[in-house]
This record gives sequence, C-alpha cells and structure tokens, in this order.
Amino acid sequence: MTLKTKSGCRKLLALFVIVILLASLFGRLIQTDFGRIKVEQVTIDRRGAEINGELYYPAGTSSHDRLPVVVLAHGGGNTYGVFKGIALELARRGFVVLNESAYGSGISTMPPYEESGQGVTGLPDPDPSGEIDATENIKDFDVDTTPLGVLDSTDFVRSLEFVDETRVGLAGHSMGATRSNASVVMDCGYLTFNDIMIDVLYSEFGQEFTVEELSLSADALAEERLSGDELKLYESIRAEKRTEFDTRIKAAIVLGDTADIYVAPVTVNLAGHDVERITQTNMCVMGGDHDWCFDTSYNESAKAGFYSQDDLIMGAWYAVNPATAESSNEGDLYAASAASNAILSNAINEHATRMFYLSPMQTHAQDFFSIDTTSAIVKYFEQTLGYNRGELGSASAMPLDAKNSIWFIGSICNLIAMAAMIGLILALGGLLLKTPFFEECVRNVDGEKKLAVSKRAYWIVGIITIALGFLAIRLTNNNGLFFIDPSNALPITRTASLTVYLLMCMSAIAIIVIAALAIISKKNGGASGFAAINLGMKLTAILKSLLLAVILLAAAYASLAVIDYFFGQDYRFWVVIFTHMKADMWFVAMRYFFIFPLFLITGAGINYAVRSDIPEWKDTLNTVVINSAGIWLCCLVETVLLYTTEFDLNFFSGMVGFTVTYHTLFIVPLTVYISRKFYNLTKSIWTGAAVNTLLICWSLTSSCGVNDFYYAQTWLSNFLNY
Repeated sequence: MTLKTKSGCRKLLALFVIVILLASLFGRLIQTDFGRIKVEQVTIDRRGAEINGELYYPAGTSSHDRLPVVVLAHGGGNTYGVFKGIALELARRGFVVLNESAYGSGISTMPPYEESGQGVTGLPDPDPSGEIDATENIKDFDVDTTPLGVLDSTDFVRSLEFVDETRVGLAGHSMGATRSNASVVMDCGYLTFNDIMIDVLYSEFGQEFTVEELSLSADALAEERLSGDELKLYESIRAEKRTEFDTRIKAAIVLGDTADIYVAPVTVNLAGHDVERITQTNMCVMGGDHDWCFDTSYNESAKAGFYSQDDLIMGAWYAVNPATAESSNEGDLYAASAASNAILSNAINEHATRMFYLSPMQTHAQDFFSIDTTSAIVKYFEQTLGYNRGELGSASAMPLDAKNSIWFIGSICNLIAMAAMIGLILALGGLLLKTPFFEECVRNVDGEKKLAVSKRAYWIVGIITIALGFLAIRLTNNNGLFFIDPSNALPITRTASLTVYLLMCMSAIAIIVIAALAIISKKNGGASGFAAINLGMKLTAILKSLLLAVILLAAAYASLAVIDYFFGQDYRFWVVIFTHMKADMWFVAMRYFFIFPLFLITGAGINYAVRSDIPEWKDTLNTVVINSAGIWLCCLVETVLLYTTEFDLNFFSGMVGFTVTYHTLFIVPLTVYISRKFYNLTKSIWTGAAVNTLLICWSLTSSCGVNDFYYAQTWLSNFLNY
C-alpha cells in the first residue's frame, strides 16, 4: 500500500473508508451505551431562529415516565459537541439531557430578539463608544447578559411529557456558564420562597414588616395577622407560588469561570426594604485548580455568597440561609447523601445549597474533557435532582457509580475516524493526481536546483525553527485573541483570530528558515533551492491544484455526511473538530480563505529542505517534529510551571495553560504532515497549501460559530436553510 501507485492509492482509499465506518460504528455504540440510550437530533424554534442540539434519554422512555433533565451549555468558540461525553454519562444514569448549541453556534442561528430582549433595537453595547453597525443597524451583542438560547432550551425540555419539570438542571462552561447564570437569574430570581410569601403579605394584604421580621416564617406571620378569609386566600396564593417555585431551575453548575460573579449576594427589594440575597437555585462553582475559579475557597465575594467567614472547603455541601446570612457544612460531594441527610435534602428542595469543586491538575479547556470533572457533575446532579437509575434512596434503584465512565472510548473512536478521514484525503488525492486531467499538477525537481546543505546545517536550522515555533505560540497566546475582532465581514468568534495570528508568526518563521538555508546553500556552491518548491507553476496547473483541493474537501465532507446519517458521528477529538455546517456557512468559511497565502509561505518553509539521504517516512517524521516541537515544548513548559509554581491568572504563555490553543498541538503537526505528503506527491506547495486552507476554514467555522456578537440572519441563510 503506497501513494506512489494507482493500485496502492485504491487500496489505501478502501482501507480508510472501512476504518471510518468501523470507528464511527463503535463510536455510536459507545454514545448510545450499546443501545440503552436514545440520542436524537433536535431543532427548537421559539423566536424565529433554530437551536440545534442532541437529546439523550433512556431507551424505552414513555409519556408515563417523569425523569430529571439537564441542559448543557458549551463555552465560547465551541458547539454542543464538546459536551458529548458529559451528556452520555448523565444519560447513562437515567437523566434526560439536552446538549444544545447556543444561538449563533454551529448550525444554530441568531434570532431577531433573544430571551432577555436583546436584538435589533435596544441591544446593550459593551463598547463605550456606542457605535452602531451601519450595515445592519445592530449594536454589538452583549454576551455577558444573555441566555443566548439556554433559557429557551430549558423551556423546551420542561414541555416534554417524560420530563419532571420540578427537577431541571443546567451546566455551562465558560461563556456557557455566563449564559446559564443569566438563565438562572431570569428564571429563579433572588427571593427565597419565604421571601416570596413575605412579599405577598406586603403587596396583596398590606402588611408592613421591620427588617428583623423579614427572616421570620411567612406562614407563621400569616396565621398571626390574617383573618379567616384572608388566610384562605393566602393559602391559595401560596399553593400557586409553591408550584411556580418548584418548577424553576433546581440546580446549576457554572463550570470554568470566576466564582464571585455567580454566587455573590446582590441587593434586592423585599417588602419595601433593601436586602441582600443570592440566586435561588442550588449552585455549584466547578472547574480545574488551574482555572479562573482557582481562588474560590478564599475569594471574599464567593465566601459572602456561601455565608462563610472561613475559607471554603472544596467539595463540601453548604446549606445556606440568606435571610439569616448563615450556612452549615453538610458533608462531602461523594460521601454525603440527600437521601439520609434531612438538612441537606431540605436545603436542596428549597434551592439553598452552594458548593465549589476543583479538579486537580486541570486547566480551562480540560473542563469539558475530564473524567474527574464529568464524575463530579454526575454526582452533583445525582444529589440535587435526586436520581441515579431510579429515585435516590429507593430500593428499586440500581445506581451507577459516578466514576464509571466510558465516554473517552467514544472519543478515541472519533479520533481514529478523523485520522482515517485525513488518510482518505491523501489516498484520493494521490489517485486523482495520476489521472490525465490532474497530471499537470505534478512537477519535476531538477537535482541541480535542490539545496546544498550539510546535516549539521540542517539540524542547526531545525533547532532555530523549534525555538521560533516556541516564540510563535507564546506570542499568539499573549496577543492573538483580539487580533481580529468578529465583524459582519469576519464573524467567526475571537478564537479564530488566534489561528490567523499563529499562521502569520509561522509564516515569518518560514521566511527566516528559507533565507537561512538559501544563504548556506549558496555558500556551499549550490542553488538557492527556491525553484525546487515550484511556486511559479503555470496558471492552469495552479487552478487545477485548487480544484483538486475542493474535490478532496467535498469527499471528506461526503464521508462526514455518511457517518452522520448512519451513526450520528462526526470527526472530533477534544478541541479539534470537523463537523457538519449549513450551506450558507460555507460562504462564511470562504471569507477566511485569505489565510491561503500564509499556508503557501509556511508550505514553502516546510518543504524547502527535503533530505534524500534517509527514507521518505523518516524525512516526513523529522519535518513534522521540527515544525511542531516548539509548540509542544511551550505547552510542556507551561504545564510544568503550572503544576510547580503558585498559580495565578497572569501566566507564562498568556492564555492560562493553552486555554484556547490546545488545538494547535494537533492541528500544526496535521497541517505540516499534509503539506509534506502533497509535496512528495506533486513536488509543489500549491496543493498542500490549498487543502490545508480549506480544512482549517471548515474546522474554524463548524467548531467556533459566530456568537461573540450579534450576527443577523440574511436572505441567503434563510434561502439555504435546511
């Protein structure tokens, strides 16, 4: 099996197709827990825009069941796919799970107005200049104050016949934590149930209270102050208010974000008095010990929200009483049980618990790809929603240990499928390049035009490349996030600008490498070597190279369509994602084709020096390692420093442990490999650069979305909607 012959390409193509299908089949088996879980695509439209997601629930569920439900909200620059593992593990315990993509993420669209009323007019503007986009007449979208589909998704699951609407949970990561918190504030408010009834006595029955009386039992005050008929009316109102209170969001996890903005008390009006209260849901601040919530235990605002004078105990259940500003520790997450602890059970039912949990040795982007965090999430909802393969504490329940996880096996299957998809591109490319139409894309390299450098010079330049790669990723992490702010022209979330910034840095490295090797080669009496990369091909050959790249992308997307249709799978591993898009989003993706010249430059640097004194596979391996090692090394240094020094948010590479650039650990070697393999096939850099550009445009658009600002629907998006 080799790419050098037609028969070899055909065999490899067949092999990669089989691997894709088998890996996706096994991925589906894991995702459905071997048929015990039903997973279906859902589309919700509550306000003129679609929310896309996956709904998980136990197979055999009927309208006679009443199951707890959890809505999952991904972070910025992601889609629902990053929460697939957590969704699976909750569903394995018998929960209904809606794993949704926020408005503007993935194939979810932006509504004219979202839950908090932001939209075409009156949209809060985080930019103090108050500038309005002249083309759309829409202000910047305030992503800090919007549920952005989470509350709409919550209302949807409440309407399902098999969902117990008194047991609804939310879990959101990073920006998803912000959206979840906004949903909780809108849905639950800040008044306890006793506060609500005090307010009823004040507003409906004209009762006046002192500040001290606000902490007394509303029911006792009603018995004392109201007449018989008034008391009957009070009881009727109380029943209505209790039903409303019980169907609010019962528990929420804010994952991977600072604690104080979610749990700190706020001032609200109660019966004519200003009092401090906290959001009325069971709330857990969760993340890694090397994440933004690392200081929760001693954060003064967080301690105030837990009503604790002492540093908080990680993993402890705090039963809080906002009226008296007191709390009690009711045990550990994994040890305590609401089924046997009456105080904890009552606090959970009154939406009055707080917890913070930190997973050890974990950074921000690991929060949704962590067995430890997944186990903690499962255990938290087991207690707050009272369920694990049956009612908590019931003799008929068959609970599954929270630390029993299989989701990672499914991720490995998806990784294997993604690797095979890249192999499919290479095998099909090799086959098409041997056809008469595309043979013009294959060039020859005159031996006299090659570089003349010694092994010593080769490795010296290689070491310089590694050092510059190290510098490039550090510069990217420090400066790249706001390099290109989203706009109507380039709407993909800010994480996309990191890729562009890194490509610019890598292009600069390529120019330095080319210059250094050219000087050395000339000094050794050889050619500059530049002609060997065949940058100056005929226009027809260049256009055919671009066409070939488009065909290969179409083939890759067609393979995605097949595994999505039959197995509900896509190509992903952690933060490296190639998944399906709506047709109009390809027009968004192609706006980023301006990175093509950057891939041409980096392709020139990657393929400028090809060693003929070693086997081709070893030369390819050397090339991938040399061009990727700087990034790997920077991540290693970052990791070592993270775990051996006192952690804070102002850290070595600027993004707190490769927060949003972990994907470069995979993408850089992948693109280097593709560039080298296509150079070996064509002896030019055009095809490899075009393939890499299209793959990155696809990955960025399908994995990031456009929800960093308000990106309105257009006639094209409506016309091409499917």
